[in-house]
Parts: sequence; C-alpha cells; structure tokens
Amino acid sequence: NEVKLVYSDAHPEVRVLAAIQYPLSNLSMTELVQKVSKMSDKKKKQLLKTITAHRLHRTHKVPRGFEHAQFTFDITSDIGAYRDLQRHRMMTQQRQLYTTQLGYIIPAELENYPELKQRYVTALTEAAQLYEKMRVQLPLEAQYIVPFGFRIRYSFHLNLREAIHLTELRSTSQGHPSYRMIAQEMAKQIIKKVPLFAELFPFVDYNSYELERLKAFQRVAAKAKKAGIKVFED
Repeated sequence: NEVKLVYSDAHPEVRVLAAIQYPLSNLSMTELVQKVSKMSDKKKKQLLKTITAHRLHRTHKVPRGFEHAQFTFDITSDIGAYRDLQRHRMMTQQRQLYTTQLGYIIPAELENYPELKQRYVTALTEAAQLYEKMRVQLPLEAQYIVPFGFRIRYSFHLNLREAIHLTELRSTSQGHPSYRMIAQEMAKQIIKKVPLFAELFPFVDYNSYELERLKAFQRVAAKAKKAGIKVFED
C-alpha cells in the first residue's frame, strides 16, 4: 500500500484553535486567527491538550472546530481495503477505475501454502486476461470482473476531526492489516506535517497482530458460555 499526504492547509493548528474559541468568544474569526497566530507553540500545545483532555476512549469525539483543518491523501491499495475505508462518508472521495493495471497483492498467509498461493495467482491472472479483453469495448462494465485483490488508486480529502475518527477506528486490532496500515500511515503523516497534532491521535494502534479477530471471537465465546449458549461449534 502507498499513502501520501499531498495537501494540507497552511498553519492548520491556527485555524483549529481559532475555530474552537469562536463560539465561546465575541471576537471575529479574523481577530481570533490573529490572536492565535501570536501564541507560542508551547501555548498552542497546552490549549490542544486541554481541549482534548476529556478523551478517555476513541469514541469520545473532538469538538467541531477540528473540522477547519483539511488534508488530502493520494492512496494506492488493494480494492478490498478501499471498500472498507470507502464507508467513511464524512470526506470527499474520488477513485480511478477498477483495473488490473496496478497489479495485485498476495496475502501473507498464502506464503506458507504454495499450492493455495498458486491457485490464487492463477485465478487473478485469468481475471486479468479476461479484463483486458473486455475493457477494449466495455471499460466501465469490465470493472465488475476485477477481483478485490487488485490494487486501485484513490484520493481522500477530509478534515482533521474525521481524520482522527478514521485513523483511530480503522487501526484497531480487529481490523484487516491492509487498511490498518493505511490508517496508521495517515496519522503518522499528519503528525509529521503538524507536530502539534501529535496529542490528537492517542488511540491510533500502531501494533501488528496475527489473527486480528481472534480475541473478539474469544470474548463472544466467553459471554456465550456464561449465558449457557454454545457458539462456534458444529
């Protein structure tokens, strides 16, 4: 997967801090921006920390003022990861056509099973050959036969509030490794661009997991057992 931050507002931390103070002030937005611009980085950091002090869990949302900072990402990933991330509607999304031209991913789990890996590669190769035949006259309709293992390029334009929500939710341990990496990288690149925003992503999970949904199923099984219900049995 490839994730690249291609645009961000100039001084987004100033825009955010001004917007957060706006409903609590009798000053104009222009005056607030001028006021915040004169603050030291230390003061800005203290304000951001105070504003987000209530967040004890990722479900505790940041204020609307965080929507005043904008970011655009250019992303290339497998279609499966895109389809999961596509569900976030609070942003502007644009994608290129589903094609086979950017190649496909091979799940790491298949590396230990040569026969299954070969069957997978054969299936995607045959799909690519059929796609090439169809796209000559039916470029739009040919998208329907592109397996989700193939890669696609797309852009996400979103505000800081949605970026916090997306990266914290999609990096949780139960998520698929493919889109977890995208969420992690988005958070990293925003923080690299605006170091003051490091305080704003406390619940992004940068760890890696095997059998990412195992613990979730174990919790379900434990609750069911306590209730006298048999689950995950033939």
